[in-house]
Amino acid sequence: MKLRLLTRFLMLATAGLMFTLCNTSHAALIDYGAFTTDSNTGLDWLDLTATSGKSYDDVESQMNSGLLYEGWRHANRAEVRDFWFDAGGLAPFTGIALGDINWVGRLQILWGKTYPFTYTVNGNTVQGTIAMTNDVSLACATCNLTVYLLDNIDISDSSLGDFAEAQQLNEAYRWQGQAPIGHALVRNSVVAVPEPTTIALFGLGIAGIAILRRKQRLNGQGHNNKGIRI
Repeated sequence: MKLRLLTRFLMLATAGLMFTLCNTSHAALIDYGAFTTDSNTGLDWLDLTATSGKSYDDVESQMNSGLLYEGWRHANRAEVRDFWFDAGGLAPFTGIALGDINWVGRLQILWGKTYPFTYTVNGNTVQGTIAMTNDVSLACATCNLTVYLLDNIDISDSSLGDFAEAQQLNEAYRWQGQAPIGHALVRNSVVAVPEPTTIALFGLGIAGIAILRRKQRLNGQGHNNKGIRI
């Protein structure tokens, strides 16, 4: 009886694990402190606060072996859009933020706010994130294009007043470091993220081992009981 109950419990627990994994597989962003991993694209995104206020040329000069940003590179705006999509946003990313409620605010917590001071946009109190990409401006030979997010901090659980801009030609000089601008740096992920099915199979294996051990223990107790003389 106890073996049946244990078996049923482990089966339900494993089913719950698989259900949870299936439902969280779309939650692609994983916070590792100094960087965020997008498990859908296999890219790590360095926190913008690590590069805020530095020029494009300064950051690029630190990407060689043994230097500060070894292994990192500037992302393009298409990669930024994929990043934002996996964070819960919806294209076209040209103004009012569409998608999951307050995905902009959640992403800012992970990626960083390069402009932590508040200001007012359309009557909403916002904080900004600006990131330089490797897309070169067509109008300015010494400029690169930037992307930006604005989060309405007056209503923390709403997308009202949030903005996500990845296509507008916001430009910044390559050689000029600007305090409110960080750099969209990515690299191929250095963290092995297991697939949901792999984790589920691991859970099934653990459940099987537990059942086997329980069965062996019960069988051992049965043999001992048979040997007792009354």
